[in-house]
Amino acid sequence: MLGTLLRRVLYSKLYEGMRVLCLVFTLLIMVSGLAIQAKNIVVRGTWKAPADSDRRLIISYFKDPLIRDETRVSVEPDQEGSFELSIEASHPLQLGLFYESVLCFPGDTIVFNIYGVPKQYSLEFKGANAAIHGFFYRNKKRNGQFEVYKYKFESDSSLLAYKSAAQRYLAVSFELLDSLSATHAIAPHGSQIIRDLLRIDHYNYLLQPLARVSNTPSQYFSDFDKSIFGNEALLSFPSFVNLCGAYNDAVLTPLAPREKRTDSTFVAQDIYSAERNFVPAVSNAILYGIFFRLTEVGGQQNRDQITKLHDKLAKFYSQETARNDMLNELYNNFLKQGKGFPPEVLNVKMKDLKGNWMTLAEVISHGKIIYIDLWASWCGPCISEMQSERELIAKIGKEKVKFLLISIDQGDKPWQRAVAKIDVPGEHFRMDGQFESVLLRYLAVKSIPRYLIINKDGILMKRDAPRPGVVLYNPHILGI
Repeated sequence: MLGTLLRRVLYSKLYEGMRVLCLVFTLLIMVSGLAIQAKNIVVRGTWKAPADSDRRLIISYFKDPLIRDETRVSVEPDQEGSFELSIEASHPLQLGLFYESVLCFPGDTIVFNIYGVPKQYSLEFKGANAAIHGFFYRNKKRNGQFEVYKYKFESDSSLLAYKSAAQRYLAVSFELLDSLSATHAIAPHGSQIIRDLLRIDHYNYLLQPLARVSNTPSQYFSDFDKSIFGNEALLSFPSFVNLCGAYNDAVLTPLAPREKRTDSTFVAQDIYSAERNFVPAVSNAILYGIFFRLTEVGGQQNRDQITKLHDKLAKFYSQETARNDMLNELYNNFLKQGKGFPPEVLNVKMKDLKGNWMTLAEVISHGKIIYIDLWASWCGPCISEMQSERELIAKIGKEKVKFLLISIDQGDKPWQRAVAKIDVPGEHFRMDGQFESVLLRYLAVKSIPRYLIINKDGILMKRDAPRPGVVLYNPHILGI
């Protein structure tokens, strides 16, 4: 399935991530006219991989993608190579299995055999619904995978050529689906869901290049069937919610430049469009995504918008505890911006390269804007940003901005080796506790790299600031 358009087309945090997903959680939902009750999905099969290979079978899925609640379950085959696990579900799921997507419904039993090792494998689906469960794997084996990165978008003609290639891929995928449906290998309800998912992927493919082109030809969206946005049943699928949010951001409203994704004017347009152009369930899923983004990377200019979104969404999801808990957690974390750190955070101790221990209060009390990089020697994405951070420091200098690199490595040696290797001329510290440290728990940091901006008065301005590669070309983000 297509990765989130938010991460590719509307990338502002991009660490943002996937675009926020949606799922309507009830014990009874309607999917293409078929009532589905909460039942277990059983996954069983065999895997006789070489004894020296990693044979843990890891399956991922979203219990509630709207709050980014991705679940991973694992099972290891027994001595005979057999495995079985059970997943509770109240809605259709697309299970992530190796690099494949497996469509299933509550009550299904998925049976398949695995041949080979995780990076060189083949799958054989069995059972009454084998054609449904294995459709996307079979389609990839038969028609390949549509690869956006192979295309260049330099003109209207190249964009239309890309669209034609995407249409051809959709057509051959439909051919496979039609042939399986004609032989009754796939039941009508399964056929319709697969057809919708193929269309959703196709539309996501069409949206993905929009950030790279200045203008979109008028006929580019000529085959876009907008009625799909009224199908609330599809909210069970992450790719559909990706599509709704991306279509709202990139087509129905002006596509904001990366550095202006939290500009209050652009945000207001996004909110107005989501409320006006979609049915309530889809509209609120999009608004949840906007809220999520703003609380993570927005600033004080978004405070009123965030508060209004919080109140609206809390009312809409009032009967859904997990979603309301997430709304409140995100909102409370955002409200930490624009304030100083509490005493227990200011008293957090960290070690410098000479072995001296200092408190956070001592480190940030120098009357300068502070850009903090939370990183570790084992973090690949952290290391990949260090070149941009060196360039940023060289461009801005240290007179107005203080650059702090705080490692959460467990020991001194790996940290010291990494500092020598990255050669970033900032101030280096190491803090104990990793993600359970007082500072990271206060900021609700669950992954790194994470960047912070603190003003001259010690006030936290951004708890999820843009990465150095973005700030390098937009230094005004620092407030200088």
